[in-house]
Amino acid sequence: MEYRVLGPIEVAAGGTLVPVTAGKQRELLALLLINANSPVSSDVLIDGLWGERPPATVAKNLHVLVSQLRKALGEGAIATVPGGYQLAVADGATDVERYETLLERGRRELADGRPREAQRTLEDALALWRGRAFEDVVYEDFARAEVERLEERRLIGVEERFEAVLANGRHADAVPDLERFASEQPLRERPAELLMLALYRSGRQAEALAAYDRVRRRLSDELGIEPGQAIRELHEQILRQDPALGATDRRPAMRPTPRRRGRLLLIAGAALVILAAVLAAVVAARSSDSQALPQISPDAVGVLDPGTGKLVAQYAVGPTPTQVVTAGDVAWSLNADGSTISRIDLTGATPTSTRGVPTGAPVSILYARNRLWVAVVHRKLSGPLIGSLTAQVIRMDPDTLTADRGSIVNLPGLGGGDVPMTYGMGKLWAGTVDGEVVRIDPDSLQYQVQVSQAYATALATGLGKVWVTTAATGRTPPSVRAVDPDAKWGGKPIPVATPALDSVAVAQDAVWAADPTTGNVWKINPGPPTQLTSVHIGGGVFALAVHHGTLWATSGVNGTVTRITPTPDAVRLRRYVIGNTPAGVAVSSHGVLVTVSGGGGGAPVASKAGSGFASLSASKCGAVLQGIRPPEKLIVSDLPTSEQNAANTLPMVQAMIAELRKHDFTAGRFALGFQSCNDADPSNGDWSGPACVANADSYAATSTVVGVIGTYNSGCALAELPVLETAPGGPLPLVSPTNAAIGLTHPLKGKAGTDYRLAHPNGKPAMVRVYPGDDVQAVAEVEMARRLGLKRVAVLVDHSHYAGYPDFEIGSVLPDAAQQRGIAVVVGPVWPGQHNVTKLVDQMIRAHVDGILLAGDTYKGSPMVHVVRALRRSDPKLPVIADDGFLPSSNALYMFGKAGDGMYITSGYLTDPAVELPAAGAQWVRKFSATQQGRIVTTYTPNAAQATDVLISAIAHSDGTRASVMSELLRTRVYNGILGSFGFDQNGDMTSQEIGIIRADYNRPWRLPDHVETDLRGLRGVTF
Repeated sequence: MEYRVLGPIEVAAGGTLVPVTAGKQRELLALLLINANSPVSSDVLIDGLWGERPPATVAKNLHVLVSQLRKALGEGAIATVPGGYQLAVADGATDVERYETLLERGRRELADGRPREAQRTLEDALALWRGRAFEDVVYEDFARAEVERLEERRLIGVEERFEAVLANGRHADAVPDLERFASEQPLRERPAELLMLALYRSGRQAEALAAYDRVRRRLSDELGIEPGQAIRELHEQILRQDPALGATDRRPAMRPTPRRRGRLLLIAGAALVILAAVLAAVVAARSSDSQALPQISPDAVGVLDPGTGKLVAQYAVGPTPTQVVTAGDVAWSLNADGSTISRIDLTGATPTSTRGVPTGAPVSILYARNRLWVAVVHRKLSGPLIGSLTAQVIRMDPDTLTADRGSIVNLPGLGGGDVPMTYGMGKLWAGTVDGEVVRIDPDSLQYQVQVSQAYATALATGLGKVWVTTAATGRTPPSVRAVDPDAKWGGKPIPVATPALDSVAVAQDAVWAADPTTGNVWKINPGPPTQLTSVHIGGGVFALAVHHGTLWATSGVNGTVTRITPTPDAVRLRRYVIGNTPAGVAVSSHGVLVTVSGGGGGAPVASKAGSGFASLSASKCGAVLQGIRPPEKLIVSDLPTSEQNAANTLPMVQAMIAELRKHDFTAGRFALGFQSCNDADPSNGDWSGPACVANADSYAATSTVVGVIGTYNSGCALAELPVLETAPGGPLPLVSPTNAAIGLTHPLKGKAGTDYRLAHPNGKPAMVRVYPGDDVQAVAEVEMARRLGLKRVAVLVDHSHYAGYPDFEIGSVLPDAAQQRGIAVVVGPVWPGQHNVTKLVDQMIRAHVDGILLAGDTYKGSPMVHVVRALRRSDPKLPVIADDGFLPSSNALYMFGKAGDGMYITSGYLTDPAVELPAAGAQWVRKFSATQQGRIVTTYTPNAAQATDVLISAIAHSDGTRASVMSELLRTRVYNGILGSFGFDQNGDMTSQEIGIIRADYNRPWRLPDHVETDLRGLRGVTF
């Protein structure tokens, strides 16, 4: 009888799956298989299965097991031979034999130049593997050698399959899986070699070189050896861009042209945290003095006439150009996604060349003293202070784009800030990652003086000083400060009443600084007296440049370049709408140079007009983004992408686009399109119920929409869900990366469930969320109280913003959560504003409260403040545990003062994902951060990426209908994802959730991002 092993638990006998589960049957079958068709003595079986047990008992047990196996496998499968047993296996009956046959066939096909056939054959071979060989006995002595042999054969098959994929020209497609494979086999050189080749052929030379550097360091650190000859030779070929490596996926260079309308693309990564590529549809400038120009193609540098704004030339560069500098007839762009620099001959005499930066992720570029200066950052991936950044400045040859010998300046400090640079007064000046400014001698390459507590976001020279824009710190707003040539502060800081300042220039005896979030450019006359005025040019002001006293500013949200002309009486503005995402700007004798970001090779493109594909109105949504295939199904994001929320929401959409690009805008057999939609009210920039309902109506009426990623605010989800649940072909799924309100997924215990009934009028689920619900956060507060040994607590609630939404209250479920964990709530939950504070404090003291649980918002006038302060005066160490309404911790300390020292704050969102996420998530953060110019990815961006992956997976497993996608979402199980491993329960909540605990430190009030001291994992909400 023929049979073959299917896995560690089942065998096939006569075409029927037979379970082999009793006692030692699996071990016995494994041992017989290893020695198939050869006699195996009873002594070997006894030693392998039982060791030193009494022989009589062992022999009896062995006879029983053999009898059971014979019944399961059929007569004749196991023969009794002298001294033992023999398993009869026909040729080709086992998966191992079939695998070896297919592996050799695939290798022959690959050698014969038939990569497509080879890929199919090798995939068939690998499909035979169902987990690790002999998984149930993998650590037994008798099986260990065979397990290792088979694992080596499997890895060879995986490598050969990737070889076939690359031979088929699918370089970009292979990169994500190769990165995972290489990380799983860090000491194996062939995966790293294949990854380097795939990256290089995808136009990602710098990342290919970084992959070599990783494996070289790993081999050196752990084994004390250098990489082998094959991978070293590949490294050398990549460095010299050897044509023998074959064609790349990158599109050919674009010749200068006076008018060329490019495809409307969206970038995967951004130069700034708020790069606004999601608003890919061109938004008209809000000034009547504006002019529409031919669009500059994505991933290009365009040249505008400074007098008329006319587009006179454009040059293709590396993916996601973010900054540009120029000198004479040459310009250089820094390209964030590729970690490359492009050299542009503005005369057109020589083609543009692009080269990877030798080390690190480049974040800023400068031309001075006939050299290029590039600032790069490195993230610590292990050891103390993991996740922190270090920075260097590299001096480079501007023609060859290679580093000068001994040219690296190691900047001081660890942190997460920017590394801006400027040149003036004969010195190079640079900001450091931990908030200092250093003066560097351009000849000796030594930094000489450090200016502390600068927190520089941008630097410029003029008026005999270095001008520094500083970040906001707690209660201190952003400011502009002057540094004298001797590297000492020159005067007091000039505060600017704006959220942030991120670029600075000097013109017309004034300092100009721009806010990237509000779209304001501030003119600062240092005085005395100091004078401040501002002009509004549109959201996403990414860069300023000066030309003969005239300023030029790019606006990524509006897709514009604005000419700012100061006059004695006023400031004149003229906007030029160029579309896509302008970022960097510089001025030369050839004109105004502007970098425009796109998506790089294989990037999404705007849906072509007249294609017949149903999409959403451009009045609220951006252009349709797609891959190579025309889209069949549409995913939309629903977030407030207005200027007020841009810093948080725009990176979320960038993360969504990045994930869609990884999947080539496909989900199984379906080609996908994507649109980013805005749910903000134009009057105030925040979400509004009418806007959310209008959006939901549009989604429901657009037949191609099969999923929505959003919303940002729980109130907006509450407004949209009734529409989405009753959509034609519905329910139309909503996958939320941020919504925490309890009533969106299930009603509160003992309440009417008002919010739940509003959200789910027909009871059909239309939502899953990859974010902890408020009830889970309540559990975290109580769990922390339990770990601190608290027995009797008071619950204080002051959620003023949510007073109209009873199901939204964390405070509403704190008592149940406490009761389930054996903690008594002896006071509350109470709203302190409804009580006499003195009497309430006395009541809590008489009740012998040993801790306080808070649910609320941070505003200094809250009666909660007086209660906590009074109790802490009587007991300074009284534990106080709060929800994330008190984050950042600097807000809590501002609210409570010294009484807030040591309080614990629960955090549903991530304050530093590179540190807090599991391995797969941390790896994703590192890769996405590389597109964000060294800034740490924070808060909800990883959740947005995970939500996208979950939705893509559900669509891939569905039949393409909305109802089927929703059903598949509830079945989804994620293993080692960005947020870890989890599934969804019947309500759409994650089955395993995590809350971080942050401890406020009065001695370090402005430590950002807040440090998570404890992770509470695997939490579930209160049982209702």
